[in-house]
Amino acid sequence: MSIIFFLVFFFSCEKEPMPKPDDPDPINKLVNWKWSYQTSEYSNELANDPVLYKDWVIIGYGSDYQNRNVPLLIAVDKLTGNKVWQYNHPEEKTSSCKNFKLHDKFLILRFTERLTCLSLEDRSIVWEKKLTENHSLPFAFEIYNDYFYIAEKYYDNPDDFPFNDSVTLMRYYIPTGQTEKLYGERMAINSNKHPEIFPALVYNDGTTDLVIFTRHYLDAGDFHPVDLLAIDTKTKEVVWKNEAYSPLRSAWNTPLIFLMEM
Repeated sequence: MSIIFFLVFFFSCEKEPMPKPDDPDPINKLVNWKWSYQTSEYSNELANDPVLYKDWVIIGYGSDYQNRNVPLLIAVDKLTGNKVWQYNHPEEKTSSCKNFKLHDKFLILRFTERLTCLSLEDRSIVWEKKLTENHSLPFAFEIYNDYFYIAEKYYDNPDDFPFNDSVTLMRYYIPTGQTEKLYGERMAINSNKHPEIFPALVYNDGTTDLVIFTRHYLDAGDFHPVDLLAIDTKTKEVVWKNEAYSPLRSAWNTPLIFLMEM
């Protein structure tokens, strides 16, 4: 009798089995997809980061002087890895397309001697800006809303590269390419300090549009402090400036800045 009582007690205490989890959502299901794309089919030099637009993973290629048929851009299907389309700029046959950023349907391409805004809907050129012999662009630029911000450098003598004579912080309206000068600085006469600036962050608090950027100087034999400045895009005036007191050995990378509401 005691054995029967024990068995009844044991089975009555047994926990119900765990419910079977629901099927994963479509995003989690993507983890099960496996594909690879042989990028070295064209070139071993790739862009720093691919971008995702609709169902396409867009890859930029570097130049390959041995093969003039290297495409600048390749789009592959994000689910299958199959190539969907490729793009070649009509005039950039040996340039690289390693620096680009996506905004809405527009892809901003930074070539050695031009800026190109490409519509990804039909791969048509929306606008372009060609650079002169005395004009160059840094690799880094920032996008905020429908504008992108970049520092343009100018040389009285192109042989002076990378020691430019003046620098201008510009913003471009992405849909049309309309430009606007926000800040500029020129090397002082009888000085060997060449100005450099890099856009770091665009901040909107509802009343002002601030562009925060770094400013420092280069010369052949010395390092200079890197200052932090903020300019109001509406008034084109410097709102505040934080001057550094110790020199940094490198200021090529855009700083990472956090703005917090207290």
